[in-house]
Amino acid sequence: MRIAWAGGAVREQTIRRAVRGYRHLRDGPLLRARVAALHEQNQTPAEIAGARNQSGFRSPKRTATFTAGMVRRLLAELGLRPRMSRGTDAGAVLTAGAWWLHARARHLGVSPHTLPGWRKKGWLHARQVGGRGGPWAVWAGGTEMSRLRALKECPRVWANRDRLATLRVPASRA
Repeated sequence: MRIAWAGGAVREQTIRRAVRGYRHLRDGPLLRARVAALHEQNQTPAEIAGARNQSGFRSPKRTATFTAGMVRRLLAELGLRPRMSRGTDAGAVLTAGAWWLHARARHLGVSPHTLPGWRKKGWLHARQVGGRGGPWAVWAGGTEMSRLRALKECPRVWANRDRLATLRVPASRA
């Protein structure tokens, strides 16, 4: 952009214009090729985002940095990270006693962010369906559901530390 003022002063500045999507970026094809190559090297979305930030690529909406979520969406757009339906028609991929993580959270009456935290801490049995990037399925039969409900209801106070320690250990699936 160039501004010529009435007094004769001239000011020039380069401005990056936001575009509607990756396909409209000037370096879009190069960006997509590099993201695909890093994905083929089994790098995580967070690692790919870091590499893209270091190389100076910018997102279409002029955000300062790429995030792992932005890379996941780009991989899905490129068809490299297929989405698996979590609807009722996908029940055939679940084993007996397994539920989608978000459905089990709804059934327990907890936040959708609670069960992923419990999964990471090892407090429930879960597996990723369809490989890396797929949805999470939780195994929780009758006794496990009772344990998870008790874990949800048990107050997090010092007096309950022994009970909580017991409730945090999932039952064997054998």
